[in-house]
Amino acid sequence: MDGLRGLAIVWVLLHQLVVIPASSTWERLALWPLQFGWYGVTLFFVLSGYLITGVLLDTRDAPNRLSSFYARRALRILPLYFVLVAAVFGVSALAGGALGAETLTTLQAASFWLLLGNWTMAEAGSYLVGPLAVTWSVAIEEQFYLVWPWVVGWFRDRRRLAMFCLIVGLACLGTRLAGQQLGWNPIALYVLTTTRLDALAIGAAAAVATRDGFDPRRWRTALIATAAVAFGLAAGGDLVETLAGGDVVTDWSLGPGITLGAIAGGAVLLLLADPAAAPTLTRWFEARWLRSFGLYSYGIYLTHSPVRAVVRDYVYGPGDGGATPWIAFPEVAGTQLPALLAFLAVCAPLCWLAGVLSYRLIERPCLRLKHRFPARPALS
Repeated sequence: MDGLRGLAIVWVLLHQLVVIPASSTWERLALWPLQFGWYGVTLFFVLSGYLITGVLLDTRDAPNRLSSFYARRALRILPLYFVLVAAVFGVSALAGGALGAETLTTLQAASFWLLLGNWTMAEAGSYLVGPLAVTWSVAIEEQFYLVWPWVVGWFRDRRRLAMFCLIVGLACLGTRLAGQQLGWNPIALYVLTTTRLDALAIGAAAAVATRDGFDPRRWRTALIATAAVAFGLAAGGDLVETLAGGDVVTDWSLGPGITLGAIAGGAVLLLLADPAAAPTLTRWFEARWLRSFGLYSYGIYLTHSPVRAVVRDYVYGPGDGGATPWIAFPEVAGTQLPALLAFLAVCAPLCWLAGVLSYRLIERPCLRLKHRFPARPALS
């Protein structure tokens, strides 16, 4: 699944590297394919729900399944996460609060160390500290990992587990819709665990289906239609509201759009579960460059923000907060879009390189320890 993970991180990266606002309708149209890249996080959630539930189902009868699962997840997620958090707080302290961490309350600061930052972001209606803004999704993943093994172990009947996933998905969608009516701030709708579990649940349901006799080849046409219609509705509604002057993540997307996008991702996952069901799609996701981005996706995701800030504020970009870059974005025919394309061409490879370095220096040495925590089969 590295190819699908690669698509997700490329889309997220393009979204995050849009460092200029759209000043007209045609600029909103031109930037929309990049701005819609926030959908990449939804793909990550679907893929995570699929892979994690698959592991839990495959090791259900192992007596040490919980200890093995938690140890392996900790080795995968926590080292780089805590290096980032420590670096941000350390640099902010040494540089006189340059990153804004000094403005956090004690509770807010502690939430990042406890992987609860998404809740304090929701309460504040702000991402709080720029370089740590991306950690909301890591927090949701870790909270999901904490509870989900117990849920999978509780439901011995896979179909009941699939039904529970459906209930979770609908409840999550209902929570977002209710939150919109109650006037919740958009960041809360976007980052709360209770408003983003639908994608994880859809991925989990797909994992149950692949282990319960579901044949992607038999359902190929239905899966393609489901993916196309669901994604078309998710993207189309977002585009319409974007052109009307909506926020980067529109009200449509914060409502049904996220769930529709997750359904599309789940359908694609089921197609990829059997290469014979969609051979062309499978070959596309086997592209070497896409798999490379997928392999280094976690490091790219956590480190792209400081890379973007350095390039934007000191090398080439529009600057932010009064920063004066070495080369400022020029205007061509009254727009900075050509300058932005050049920025993407410069910054995206650097973000990939940062992901490679973090993988080789931090992630891979920790991942090599995973063999010490196998899920041992039960004795007959």
